[in-house]
Amino acid sequence: MDPQEARRILDEERERGLSMIAGADSSEALEAAKVGVLGRKSAFSQVQRSLGSFGPEDRKRLGMAANELRDERPNEQDEAGRVTAGVGDPFR
Repeated sequence: MDPQEARRILDEERERGLSMIAGADSSEALEAAKVGVLGRKSAFSQVQRSLGSFGPEDRKRLGMAANELRDERPNEQDEAGRVTAGVGDPFR
């Protein structure tokens, strides 16, 4: 995997996760979105495992992008709040 492919994957996984959250109608669907995007067998995890093979600048840039994706939270007033009150952060 090269740095450009890793960035493309992170962007695609972010969009896929947001789409899954938008379509979620239960806390189980939110959990499925989390596992699908951030789980051990996900494309996101493959990118994280490949970070060590990149140069320092690419590793820093892509590591920051991966952390942003992992830490991104939907606005509570949007998808997560609409689905189920009290579900909390679907990506934590």
